[in-house]
Formats: sequence, C-alpha cells, structure tokens
Amino acid sequence: MTANPVDTPVPPPQAVQVPTAFLDAIPTAFSSLHLADLKDYLDGLRAQGVRELRGYCEAHPEILSEITKRVKVNAINRAMIDLFDVSEQNTSSADFARELTLMMMPAGYQILEAIAGGKPFFNDTLHCQTRCGQPLILVVSMTVPMASYSTVLIGAEDVTVRQTQARDLARAQADFRNIVINNRSGIVILDKDGAVLFANPAAQTLLGRTIWELQGTQIGVPLVAGRNTEIDIIRSGKGIGIAEMTVSETEWEGQPALLAMLHDITDRKQAHTQAQYMAHHDPLTGLPNRLLFYEQVNSAVFQAKLEHHALAVLFVDLDNFKAVNDSRGHAIGDRLLAVVGKRLSSCVRKTDIVARIGGDEFTVLIEIPKDNPHSPIQVATNILTALDKPFNFDGQQFVISASIGISCYPEDGEDVETLMQRADIAMYNAKRQGRNRYACFGNWPRAREKWPKNLEDRITKALENSQLLLHYQPQIDIRSGRIIGVEALLRWQDPHQGLVLPDSFLSALEDSPLLENIGEWVLQDVCGQGALWQRLVKTEHFHIGVNLAARQLDSRRTVDMFTQIMRLSHLDPHCLEVEVNEQALLVENASSTTTLGLLAASGMQITLDRFGSGPASLTCLTRYPITALKIDRSLVHRLTQDTQAAVVVCAMIAMAHALGLTVIAQGVETPEQLRWLREHGCDRAQGYALVRPLPAEAITPLLQTDRPLC
Repeated sequence: MTANPVDTPVPPPQAVQVPTAFLDAIPTAFSSLHLADLKDYLDGLRAQGVRELRGYCEAHPEILSEITKRVKVNAINRAMIDLFDVSEQNTSSADFARELTLMMMPAGYQILEAIAGGKPFFNDTLHCQTRCGQPLILVVSMTVPMASYSTVLIGAEDVTVRQTQARDLARAQADFRNIVINNRSGIVILDKDGAVLFANPAAQTLLGRTIWELQGTQIGVPLVAGRNTEIDIIRSGKGIGIAEMTVSETEWEGQPALLAMLHDITDRKQAHTQAQYMAHHDPLTGLPNRLLFYEQVNSAVFQAKLEHHALAVLFVDLDNFKAVNDSRGHAIGDRLLAVVGKRLSSCVRKTDIVARIGGDEFTVLIEIPKDNPHSPIQVATNILTALDKPFNFDGQQFVISASIGISCYPEDGEDVETLMQRADIAMYNAKRQGRNRYACFGNWPRAREKWPKNLEDRITKALENSQLLLHYQPQIDIRSGRIIGVEALLRWQDPHQGLVLPDSFLSALEDSPLLENIGEWVLQDVCGQGALWQRLVKTEHFHIGVNLAARQLDSRRTVDMFTQIMRLSHLDPHCLEVEVNEQALLVENASSTTTLGLLAASGMQITLDRFGSGPASLTCLTRYPITALKIDRSLVHRLTQDTQAAVVVCAMIAMAHALGLTVIAQGVETPEQLRWLREHGCDRAQGYALVRPLPAEAITPLLQTDRPLC
C-alpha cells in the first residue's frame, strides 16, 4: 500500500548552487529556487492519481500552501530584485519564496507539472504584479537540472512595455484601418512615382475603379505635397463631379509614400458657381447684370485698344413700360421683360453682349467690324423691329417700343463710365424726338451733357449775336414732285462747338423764360421769310411749318404772339402750319384745347407731328382742330422691310383721308420708300432722299424752279 506523500519524510535533495556573480552578470531577471522535498511531494500526489495539478491545487488550497512551504530561494540576481521591487535582505526569506511562487501562478502550476512530469525546461508568458501592485508581463523560462530536481532556475524577462506597445500598436492599427476603410473621404496611398498602392472604398467609388484596377496606375494629375488639386470624379447616379485632392508625405510599409485625401466638393463648387452666377446675372432674364456688363465693357475696351477696332454701346429703354406694369400687373411685366431679353439677344451675334441693368433698361455691347461701320445702326434698327411685334400673354396682346441711345469707342469715350453716360444721354435724346427710335451721341456735340450753368446767358448772347439760325426742309407733293412747303428747323451756330441741334439745348431751357423768347424769335423769322416766299411763289397752296413746344400750348401769350406777328409780317394765316408733337396731346388739357382752337380759328393749319411714335389716343384727331398728320420717321424707315409697319402706315393714310386730313411722311431716305408712299396715296413727303435742310437763301432757287424734284 502506498504511503501518504505528505506523511512520508523525504530527505532533502542536494541543492544546485548557482554563483550570484554569474547571475548578476545576466541582464535578464534570474532566480534559483531550492525545491527541497518538492519532487517527492509531487511524486506522492501523482501516486494518488492527481493528474491535473492546477485544478487539484485550486480545489485544495492547503496543497498550494504546502507547495509554497517547500520552495526556498537559493539565489537571485540584481535584475530579479529590481523587477519585483524587493530589498536584497528579504530575498532569502521563506515569505519571499512563497510570494514569488504565488506571483508566478498560474505559470507556477505549469512549472509544477513540468517538474512532476520530468520535463527539463519550460517557457511561458506570465501576467503578474510587483509588490506595489504594478502590472507585469513576464516571459518566464524554467530549467530543471535532471540530476536532482532539487533546484530550478527561473528566468523572467520583463516584456510589459513591449507587449503594451505591441497591443497599443495593434489597437491603433485596427482603429486606423477602421477609420480608413469607413472614411467617407477618399484616401489613396501612392508611391514616390505616383503609382497607387492602396485606396479605401470611398476613393474607389470616387475614382470609379476597384482597388485591383487602381493598384499600379497613375491618378493622372501632378502630385505635389502641400498642394491642393481638383480632379474629376464619378458621382454615383449624378454623372461627373469634382473632388479636391490634398497631398501630403507619409510612409507605407516602411517606404516613403504620398497620402492623397479626396473630398467631393461638387455641391460646394456648384453652390459657389450658382452664387457667382446670381451675383453677375439678372435672375428674371438670365442676362448679365450691370456689374458683369461693366466688367465686359472694360475687358472689350482693353482688347479693342490692342487690336485697334471700334466698339458700340447701345442703351435700350422701353417706352411706357411703367404703364403696362401698373395696369397689367407685375407678373405680366416680368414676363414681358423676359421676352424682351430674348428678342434683344436674337438681334445680335453670339459674340455680342446683351445685359439688363435694371428696371426696363437693357444694354448691348457690340464690336464694330471694320468693313461695316454702320453695324450699330443696323442692330438698333433690328431691335426696334423685333420689339414692334406684339407680345401675347394669356390671351392679352401688348405692343411696346423702345428708345435707343448709341455711343461708340473711341469717338465718344474710352472707358465704360463715359460710354454708358453718353449712350444714356443719346437715349434720352431719342425719347425727346418722339420715342421708338434710336439716336447716336456722335450726331451732336460731345460736350452737350455738360452744359455750363450759364447756359441762359449763352443763349441770350446767341440771340443778340445772331448765332441762332433757321434751316428749312422742303416738303414735296408726292403726286407732282414739286415743292409745296417747308418746315423751319432751329440751329445754334456756337463758336466753340459748331452747329448744335435744338434737342440738345432746348430741353435744358424747359423751365426758363428764355424758351418763350426763342419761340418768339423763331416765329418772327419764319413769318417774315414766309411772307417773302409767299409773294415769290404766288400760290395759295404754299405753306411754312413751325414747331410749337408743349409749354407754349399752356401759355396765354402764345395766341397773342401769333396774332401780332402774323399781322406785322403780312403772312397769310392759311400759309402757316403749326406743328405739335403728339406726345404733347396725350392728356386732355383745357389750355391746349383753347390755344389750338384759337390758332385754327384765325386760319392757321394744325399738324400732328410724329404720329405713331408713341401711345397717343386716336381721339386727339377729333378732339383738336387737326388738319394734317405727320407719320413718324420710325415707321417710314421700316416700310419696305416690315410688313406690319407697312400695314400700319397704310391704315393711317386711309384713316386720315377718311377724316379729311392731309398725310405727310417725314424721314424719307430711299427711293423705295418714296415709291411705296406714292403707290399708297400719301400726300406729302420730306427727308434726305428728297432735299436735306438748307438755309433760306438756298431754298429760294428751289422755289423758283418749276422742275419736279422726284
């Protein structure tokens, strides 16, 4: 029967002595433990059939206590002392041996199993603590001398820092991989030559290729660390987009590499582009706004200086748009402006620029070809024709016209401000002439927009020094071709600015008493000259026309002035035609009705001037004592080019004849226009195609001849 190993005395085995100096020379922590009768004790346990020492010892704490009592520290080196933070005096005590044994559990169980199993060595990683509670990770190695099993050499290498660093590195690598893989931004690793080494899923999506397709290929743009580059990307279901690529230096598998971060900035770019577009374009028409137009004119002027070509700026202002906007509503007004923008764009070349600079104001910039210096006039005419066509919205029809001012580079200015200012001035000149027409700044002195404050004094001196003069333009009887009358036209022969047309200075005198003085002088000269021609021609059909300003219609002096001058000049009242602009009769006015009624009662003829240039009411033909009407030059100009204009003029002639009125066409410039007017029954005509305005002395020979002029 086998004796109980605990009760059987086992003689202590001979301990193997390890020199301390030898152990201290080893940097790894080492200790030599004297096992005493541990071997026999373990053999006894094995005899009882205890195969699994670990479980047995955990179930029987007294066994573990007995084991620790049988372990003695035989030798220990400096590294082991430092590792476990103990004093050298305590290393030989039984408590330290037990403590060391317990600290090395559960590896200690495996040591015991190795001893009991006759294994000569053992190696494992042990997680334990120092005496101060600091965690330790040790790689424990054990060597058992096979001769006695009485001594075990234990080496312990502290790998706490290394294992912690390795664990932290592994965790960081896992975190990095998780961040890279799941990052919504594209991440691409490239070698120093720009070949792709790695691309995360987001980058593969943005570039439209898998990692297998990307590896080894080039992105296709220069890669410079620290520089941002924009590249084209593929947006899922949205077509091509834009990504911003930021490049920095990095390492990949120990080699220098480049890290490219791809950020989809398509939406941001589109928002920026939209904001830029809105800042430089009119939202209603989509045309460039004032800011962009000024930039474009500046750029065009700079280019024109280099290439020595000319430019033109057209200032287009819609006539009476406010009335349409107020009566029909802003919704209709906005739709009208949008269609006007399209019609203007259709009148120019693709290289020309149309802009809306505010309200009902549009501008056009065109380059004037060297072989066609009249192209601005052609564009202006095309615009007037395009706007002459009715606008139809929701079953409602609208007709609107425009006044256009033209300035040219370099004649009228060499910068955008000057060109715009002078085109604006020319546009207002077109409005004063009756609207629905164009006017060129170059047709009248450049300094007209800067009349000095002493204008009245200068005009007064002009009257005193005979600088104001009259030219006369003959009117031709279309049937006979002979001169039947003339129209008096005012001119100012300024010594500094040359011949100045009245529209450029009379408007500045509208509120001045001097306007009446000028009117009186004109009437005196006209009646005096008319009386001479009346005696020369000796025909009751001869007439001489004089223009009456709107302000003169409201003046009580007008009738008295006409009556007195007519009496003194001995001009037959039937020979004098008083011409009144249709714009002056838009609103019914008691003073205008009285003035015209008294003039007509004295025998004078009343002519409605510039008929068809604006929205005049047809009732003025019956409200006032009108005897003749003048068809506006804008309609006459389009007779042979525009069917609608021809229909309108034809209707005017028929209506006037039905009312017993004489019809006069002004602004006849071509034989074709004169032929059309003759064929359709127009009574009289005047214009450059017949005779241009001339001084009185040049008109007299024409009156003396009986030869037809057309």
